[in-house]
Amino acid sequence: MIDQPLPEASPAIVPDEVLFGYSENMREIQRAARSMASAGLPVLISGESGTGKGLFARWLHNNSPRRQEPFVPLNCAAVPGSLMQTEFFGYERGAYTGATSSRPGWAEAAGSGTLFLDEITELDFASQGALLQLLQDGEFSRVGGREVRAARFALVSACKRELETEVQAGHFREDLYYRISVLLIRLPGLRDRRCDIPLLVDHFLKLHQERYRSTVRLPSASVMRLLIEYDWPGNIRELETCVKNYLILGSEESILADLGRRGGIANGSTAGASRSLKELTRHAASEFERRTILEALSATHWNRREAARALGISYRSLFYKMRAANIGSKRGAAAHRENMQ
Repeated sequence: MIDQPLPEASPAIVPDEVLFGYSENMREIQRAARSMASAGLPVLISGESGTGKGLFARWLHNNSPRRQEPFVPLNCAAVPGSLMQTEFFGYERGAYTGATSSRPGWAEAAGSGTLFLDEITELDFASQGALLQLLQDGEFSRVGGREVRAARFALVSACKRELETEVQAGHFREDLYYRISVLLIRLPGLRDRRCDIPLLVDHFLKLHQERYRSTVRLPSASVMRLLIEYDWPGNIRELETCVKNYLILGSEESILADLGRRGGIANGSTAGASRSLKELTRHAASEFERRTILEALSATHWNRREAARALGISYRSLFYKMRAANIGSKRGAAAHRENMQ
């Protein structure tokens, strides 16, 4: 039974080798990102949900001359449009009913650091206009106040929808789009950087092992192959959820069941491309069960009754499973292992 988990590990600092991985497209992004970090110009990060846009924005800040200043993230989708300007600019006492004290906004809190606007496409037109005015003038006032304050922060924005399409559809101001996208970066989906999946699995195992008090190791080669072949529509966030599930349940079968529920493998993947995920999952589960039975038999010196007891199954069930897995004698199993090596 798992103890009460510790607080979630902070994702704020991720090693470069994990964030960028080994894929060529991410290495190209890394080379461009170093120049972006030092420039201090507005950066727009686009990409599907779960591709790590927030982590990338923090990396830009941590590798910029502003690294000692605040990094202030604001999720535009989480703030109602009617409250956005007070959240963004802050307000003075008496600015509206209930404003019993003054409060700085996110723009002010960022100071000379970085302001990160996630899901910027969720801003309504009034908020878009206020942000445009701020970027043009480089100054702002709190709601209900007269004091003019300088905007000294570097702006990083992120969106999961194509902002050009939003502009064409009339949902986003074209003039604001050009203001926030001086530098553009698009993060690829996990299916476009499959070679990084083992690295990410290892990272998430180490990151969350203490929280879930688990000692599971990297999945076997056959299960890892399934992870690499899966399309991951939820990208890195979905992979992390899968790894957490594995840490909690402690069995590779949990991964197989998880992938079975999600369904589908990558079109055109090299290994097993002509086989369905259901077939691959069934094969991996059979191999896992076969290996577990052999380990139990080896630990009990091939005493089948003791092995069945250790596995928590009946002697008859073990007999049928051994026959289905083509496990005969100790000598036959040894010969099979030699052939597999």
